[in-house]
Amino acid sequence: PVEIGPLYQDKTIKVCATEDPVCSDGLNFAAHDTYADDGAMIDKGVAFASSHLDLGGPAPAAAPPAGFGD
Repeated sequence: PVEIGPLYQDKTIKVCATEDPVCSDGLNFAAHDTYADDGAMIDKGVAFASSHLDLGGPAPAAAPPAGFGD
């Protein structure tokens, strides 16, 4: 199974279908195809991702590059 190292553990969550051999000790390769149909797992991922977004407002506009014709 895939293991997340300590540098990234705070930036990830474990979302693993039962018996998925990619992220568990399971041997059911069809389990890896179930994520798109699992609403609860999708909601968990969306909630995690949205909780890590910077909602401080839009980034300031970058100054136009100076160059030929300025």
